[in-house]
Amino acid sequence: MNIMLSLFHWILDAGFRASLLSIAILLLQAALRPVISARARYLLWLPVLLVLSVPILPRSRWSAENLFTPAAAPVLAPAIGQDIGDAPHASRGASVSSTDWKQSIAAIIWAAGVVLSLAGGLALYCVTLRRFIQIAERPDVSLTMLLASLSAELRLRHPPRVILSSAVESPAITGMLRPLLLLPAGFGTSFTASEARLVLKHELMHLKRLDLPINALVFLLNTLHWFNPILWLASWYARQQREAACDAQVLASETTDSRGDYGNVLLKAESVRYAPWLSIGFVGIFEPGRVLHSRIKAIARYRRPGPLSAIVAAIAILCLAILGATHAQTSQPAQAGAGAVVTVPGLPDANPGGLITREYRLASSFAPQIAGQTAMDYLTAHGVQFPSGANALYFQASSRLIVHDTAANLDLVDALTKNFLASPANPAASAPPAPAFVPGSIEDKLNSIIIPKIDFRDATTREAIDYLRQQSIQLDTAEADPSRRGVKITIASDIPRGQRITLSLTNIPLIHALMYICQLGGGKLTVNADGVAIAAP
Repeated sequence: MNIMLSLFHWILDAGFRASLLSIAILLLQAALRPVISARARYLLWLPVLLVLSVPILPRSRWSAENLFTPAAAPVLAPAIGQDIGDAPHASRGASVSSTDWKQSIAAIIWAAGVVLSLAGGLALYCVTLRRFIQIAERPDVSLTMLLASLSAELRLRHPPRVILSSAVESPAITGMLRPLLLLPAGFGTSFTASEARLVLKHELMHLKRLDLPINALVFLLNTLHWFNPILWLASWYARQQREAACDAQVLASETTDSRGDYGNVLLKAESVRYAPWLSIGFVGIFEPGRVLHSRIKAIARYRRPGPLSAIVAAIAILCLAILGATHAQTSQPAQAGAGAVVTVPGLPDANPGGLITREYRLASSFAPQIAGQTAMDYLTAHGVQFPSGANALYFQASSRLIVHDTAANLDLVDALTKNFLASPANPAASAPPAPAFVPGSIEDKLNSIIIPKIDFRDATTREAIDYLRQQSIQLDTAEADPSRRGVKITIASDIPRGQRITLSLTNIPLIHALMYICQLGGGKLTVNADGVAIAAP
């Protein structure tokens, strides 16, 4: 269920992003229509395919997502004994798992819709293709030779197989692995020799442009986003622009002006009954009504595009990809070597009774000092006290020490680590600073997964941990393998069950959220290579 929920949340996120991007593309196409060619307008849809197909998008400081992502709000750490209801970030609260069953039901409904849409589409395609083939006729020699000649002209490896059938109403091509050209039974008598040549060239141009695999990908993506009308509308527009782009490429490949013959071909198509379901697995030349008239006008006005069209289109695609196909660049933890002791912003340092969190970027020479010990054991041996809920963690890979303790005890930690601070101004730190987080490591995930909002009201420790576990899976977008997303968090059976947690936090790293929950719920936090364990104090 976790994998399906992760996939469902990615589909929702990708669908929302692609919907906004599709609207932007339609507006941009309208604005640039006099400047860019039909082929360039069609290529503007590439960022939408990228967003819908790639589960992990890069981050960029120029991402449009930055406009909708609020700046990191101060994090409130409640002091022991303090009533969170008096704190600025306290709210009415909600059950941490009240929406779990709703999300699960929504994911199941979505998955059922995907299965039905996929099965229905494939069944319709197979039934239609079988009906065409059952009453098929063999092409004559002249048609076969013309196809071979056009295939060689377009530099296709092999001409497609071809059948003529009375069930086929308009030319179309299908089959990604073994392309099959479908022609009406009266194809030879319906068009003149020059018109027939243009019709066949149009269908072969679809093969050259790889429109069949792209069409299959779009069908699959529409199936995954069956509930999204904006994406269905976007795919309809993209399909019309694909045909217009194919028209333009056919005309560009001709050595003579063929606009008149090409326009006549489309005019003859007005009497052909259009079947919308042919868009599933089939790519054809004819489209209905107003779309057909628009293509005829575009053919009449066709001019070979100049370099300006390609330049403008390339800039537009690049801008769309950077703005719409990237995530907002989140603020990263300070890197080792900065030489600073970092107190998490917004924590009540002035409150001597509260626990606060402080991170120490240490030189790698600190590692031998703590070898074979936990951070708490090392600090306890040097006189640092850890009241209930306090904790300390040391990450050797990046030489980071995180201590959650009282201000007075942190002053002692400051003194103990003074000679190991990874600062260029500190000559005692003889060893160079350790590298930053190892991508994909537990430490990386604990620090880079930012929980947007935590709002617990009388939650048990297990409920709070279950919520963080689910959030870590949903927010671990950097992990490509769905089975490895999130952080494995185990909780001991002897954790006090009567302890209740009331806590409100915003934009907080997962590691700090875990520390606060252990502080309020009564638990000791340890980190290993497999994940996080919470044991009884």
